[in-house]
Amino acid sequence: MKIILIGFMGSGKTSVGIQLAKNLAYDFVDTDDLVSQAANMSIPMIFERHGETHFRELEIEVARSLRKRSNVVIATGGGMVINNLCIQYLTENKGRVLYLESSFREISERVAKQAVERPLFKDSSVALKLYEFRKQLYRQYSDNIIYTDEMTLGEVVSKALTLYEVHKI
Repeated sequence: MKIILIGFMGSGKTSVGIQLAKNLAYDFVDTDDLVSQAANMSIPMIFERHGETHFRELEIEVARSLRKRSNVVIATGGGMVINNLCIQYLTENKGRVLYLESSFREISERVAKQAVERPLFKDSSVALKLYEFRKQLYRQYSDNIIYTDEMTLGEVVSKALTLYEVHKI
């Protein structure tokens, strides 16, 4: 079994994923980290030097490499849902998709506090359009949704664990 966390940038996928994996005694993988490792450069540098298309191609390769994994929690990049092939690879081998949904206001506040550069969040009006477009895809691909606004990390993890027990993810 594996749990795939999806959601917009800043929705808490990595933080929740690390804690969830720890609680389940699963491995934890962040697809953005794997993309960076594959390219041997940061994500902002990939975007700057090679563009978004190259970045998305690397995401497909990373998703393909994870298709046989089990007992793992996978935090995906916020845009991984735009490519159906990525979702197909990730959900192979009993993959269950959990969408961490946050309001755009909440995400904007979180991203503003982070030291990490978000290439697609440079223009908030563009980011809002991406958010609205991707939100439909997140909902389409998710098996479960947790609305994370006003929730602590511990509360989100606890809710995910409850879903895990109830739905035998």
